[in-house]
Amino acid sequence: FPGDGWAKYKSKYEEFRQKLQAYYQQTGSLKEATLKVIDEMKGWYAGYNFQYPIHTEPAESPDPELAIKYPTLAWLNPHNIKVLKDQPSIVAGKPVGLALIPSELKGESGELVVITTNRLTEKFHSGAMTRNVPLLSQLVPEPFAYIPEKLASKLGIRPGEYVEIVTARGSVRLRAYVTRGEAYLKVNNKDLPVINVIWSFSFQGRTTGPQGNFINPDVGDVVTTIQESKAWIGFVRRVG
Repeated sequence: FPGDGWAKYKSKYEEFRQKLQAYYQQTGSLKEATLKVIDEMKGWYAGYNFQYPIHTEPAESPDPELAIKYPTLAWLNPHNIKVLKDQPSIVAGKPVGLALIPSELKGESGELVVITTNRLTEKFHSGAMTRNVPLLSQLVPEPFAYIPEKLASKLGIRPGEYVEIVTARGSVRLRAYVTRGEAYLKVNNKDLPVINVIWSFSFQGRTTGPQGNFINPDVGDVVTTIQESKAWIGFVRRVG
């Protein structure tokens, strides 16, 4: 932090969060509240210089209270603000929307989940090379999502059945890999399931299909600009 460090920055940080909360209560939309704060304070996290770590939520948070208490750093990146305001011209007409909190996932049904992604041993990195290797393609013939056993039981999902994962960017249909590796977040005394979508598939190769990067937010890390692929929100539902 500049000057006297955290002691000097703290009051500005608290003012920033108070304004965000006030505008959210006024508008009922975290997206609108965020844009109002950016406009009024001439930026986002003004004065923060990364010298001290602080907890922040991802661009899409599963809980409004957490999203306001620990605002995301995402809007320090000018590209991300374009996505927040509208669609960048490079992807005009494509589904690149954002749902900063669950209430902004309008018109959808299913179980609210936090979504993350992972690679596979059998599919190196994005799978661009290994999708064309016959033996590896037999080991993992199509894409899937890891679904915690407790969530699968609640939704009536059996191993191998299809599930639909819905986000503000659209949806993908994947096989369910029901696992006892339970992944839940405790959010305001509620257990929120985490599902894991692999991203080693695409349009070409011996094995093809959708992957996690088809539905993750078009929001870049404020330092590296790498897209958000480790935490966002959506709904999951059984489709048979």
